[in-house]
Amino acid sequence: MRERDGVKEVVKEAVKRLTATEESEGATAEEINEEIEKILGRRLSKGAIYTAIRELEESGEIERVTVLRPYKYRIAKKSESEEKEERGEEKEEEEKKEAKEEEREEDLSAYIPKTDGKYIPRKIGKTTDIEILKRCYEEGINVLLVGATGTGKTHAARHLAYELQVPYMRVNCNGAITPEDLIGQYIPDGSGGFRWCDGVLTKFVRHGGIFVLDEINAAPAEILFVLHSLLDDERKIVLTQKDGEVVKASDKFMFIATMNPAEEAIYEGTKEINAALKDRFGVVLYYDYDERIERKIIKSEYVREVLKALRKSEEIETPISTRTGIEYEKAIELFGIETANEMFIARFRKEEREIVRETLTMIYSKYDGNGEKEEEEREEE
Repeated sequence: MRERDGVKEVVKEAVKRLTATEESEGATAEEINEEIEKILGRRLSKGAIYTAIRELEESGEIERVTVLRPYKYRIAKKSESEEKEERGEEKEEEEKKEAKEEEREEDLSAYIPKTDGKYIPRKIGKTTDIEILKRCYEEGINVLLVGATGTGKTHAARHLAYELQVPYMRVNCNGAITPEDLIGQYIPDGSGGFRWCDGVLTKFVRHGGIFVLDEINAAPAEILFVLHSLLDDERKIVLTQKDGEVVKASDKFMFIATMNPAEEAIYEGTKEINAALKDRFGVVLYYDYDERIERKIIKSEYVREVLKALRKSEEIETPISTRTGIEYEKAIELFGIETANEMFIARFRKEEREIVRETLTMIYSKYDGNGEKEEEEREEE
């Protein structure tokens, strides 16, 4: 700042202090210099004072309020347009403040699961997967669930959210997902400007809940990159596209990722996640097809035997999930065995369908029309 500008600023500050009340009739140059002495500890020369006063008058920052000497001055009253502009700026600041309040208080209750399909916890050692996941939620531990399709990985995460009654969000790592979808971006505000909108991951990091990134080993590199600082000990997201805001993870935030086994060729587009990322998951659980659970979910012995036989076949690569069995059983109830078989066979690759058809025919020959084993078969067993 130039010396003259500095003088003008201190003169203007002195005038402001002396004429702050409505009752004030203004301040003379001498009174202004006395006030400057209180501010700076010294007086200014008369030439400097008068030069600053003249320039402030010319710029409209102060105004003369007397016509006779000694002249008195005060801070210039704002024009109607200036006052309107100032009110607009105040309103804008207030709106920004309210927006920040909304960010802090955003209600995610709509994401809390209100219902949940039947989930049977799987035994892991002396406890269950759900009990392990509950402890991980309490301790803020990142969890990786690995297993073939239809083994109940995402159902386990949703069931956890249902039991805890906390917000739940599942995002699939398909080709359409972008870092902006997760972190956030500026969007039109409807009045010609733009406003920042948190992405779905940022919302959960900020406010808490269980966030599931499905099929993480199919995610593009730019998605994995944004996860590193969130999944390490810092547990934070930096909104670089906004203003560099650092969003620390809520104590009620839990990150779960799922993945299909990368070593199995049937899952196209998947790959092994790198060691650095995998190391950020404190708990890894493996989900396989569990016959004990399937006996409780799938009542038809015939359907369970079909699943078992096809899984053993070296010629079948299509995943035979528990979900597939549930849907096959339901199709039999709704449409009858012949139609259900055709629907079931259509799930497989063209080169597998004949093998599946032969397997169904062979197994069904042991059962009566209701899907119950013939008496002779039972006696032999």
